[in-house]
Amino acid sequence: DGEVAAWISAATEKIHGYTQQFFEPTVAVVVADVAPDGLVLLPRRVRSVTSVTPVHAGDDAPSLPSSAYRVTSSEVLGGVDAVHLRWGGYDDLIVGAESWAGGWRGLFDRWGAEQARITGEFGYAAVPV
Repeated sequence: DGEVAAWISAATEKIHGYTQQFFEPTVAVVVADVAPDGLVLLPRRVRSVTSVTPVHAGDDAPSLPSSAYRVTSSEVLGGVDAVHLRWGGYDDLIVGAESWAGGWRGLFDRWGAEQARITGEFGYAAVPV
């Protein structure tokens, strides 16, 4: 019934708004602050990450390769939902991320990017008890 589906959808949106969590695997984009040590704490449970991009007004930034970051999830006991940027990497084929320009850290620093756009799958595998 269409009316029941509409009520379920409205309740789902209300729950997501209140808890800031997805209770089923959902593809989403999260923008989060980058700490000086390269830690990006995520507000939702992360399942997988497909791209990490520096946020900089007016520019289309390249996505970092998967070798430039590490993902941890609170699904693992004692873990935290985060992306850990590895500042030591570089790519001489991407303007701003060259080895002589400071690599991935140079790219973030040059743009003054204090945030990262994380695209991936977020949410719990099953609804918690």
